[in-house]
Amino acid sequence: MDIKIKIGVSSCLLGEKGTLEWGTTNRIILFPEILANYFEYISICPEMEVGMGVPRGKKLLFTVTLKNHG
Repeated sequence: MDIKIKIGVSSCLLGEKGTLEWGTTNRIILFPEILANYFEYISICPEMEVGMGVPRGKKLLFTVTLKNHG
């Protein structure tokens, strides 16, 4: 009897079409088939879990650097 560890993984990281519209060819997790020998993936969509909907509008991320000129 093989016991696999259950892990939650964002569905888009598994290549499922979703918020990022990546499609099934752009998986981020390396070697998911090999890891599946040891882990059971529980596919989740964090955006759906918090009620944002899919696909959602694009969000912009940026960094502000403050410099002290004194």
